[in-house]
Amino acid sequence: MPENPPAVICETCHSSDYLVYERVTPVPATGSTPAAWDVECWCGSCEEFHGVRTTRPPSVPYSVLQQGYTPGG
Repeated sequence: MPENPPAVICETCHSSDYLVYERVTPVPATGSTPAAWDVECWCGSCEEFHGVRTTRPPSVPYSVLQQGYTPGG
């Protein structure tokens, strides 16, 4: 059975191996729109910053998915 692809990948090098999550913000469901996460991350491989919204949980600890994460905050 194939593995599920990661929720967030680098748009340039198409990998999640070198992602550093800078900010993860839960977005509550509204009407017919499902709950999601706004994810800002840095790719250490291609050295680019990316921001995406995903409805699949990113690979960060569960507490971050529930409360969000902002460095220094």
